[in-house]
Amino acid sequence: MFTISDSWGDGIINGGYYDLSVGGQNFQGSEFGSSQSHEFGTCICGNGEKLWQLDLTLDNFGDEFKWLLRKKNSSGKFKTVVAKAKFGTYESNTSYSEKFCVSDDECYKNVFVDKFGDGLCCSNGLGSYKVTYAGSVIKSSSFTDKKRERTKKFGGGC
Repeated sequence: MFTISDSWGDGIINGGYYDLSVGGQNFQGSEFGSSQSHEFGTCICGNGEKLWQLDLTLDNFGDEFKWLLRKKNSSGKFKTVVAKAKFGTYESNTSYSEKFCVSDDECYKNVFVDKFGDGLCCSNGLGSYKVTYAGSVIKSSSFTDKKRERTKKFGGGC
């Protein structure tokens, strides 16, 4: 993944642009806010694994958001296996894509938390998320006016 960032948060303005070429793929951009990202290449999971992906756009208070990937253990309880984001990890009004290869013979679910309890949309910006597993959308949501939201269970072990 290529990410271009601007510490002032105004990105490239007034007709500026960037042009990046990686492995025969070309990425161009012009005006953007605090950052912009492009993915290149492919993510190949090993045998018995499937690709889990979170596409996330934060609202005006990105520092209030975190998410967990939880896996069902042998006693039937879901335990956190990935807590990628802690409060304060994400920038406001910015989009992210997170990817992991996970075992296909397990059972998973996601938990999304907004510290303030207003979710990702709509009174404080237009945030949203989409979770995919093995190419299928598990949940797509604007996560409005709540503190916590979960996905349905997914994976070959559910």
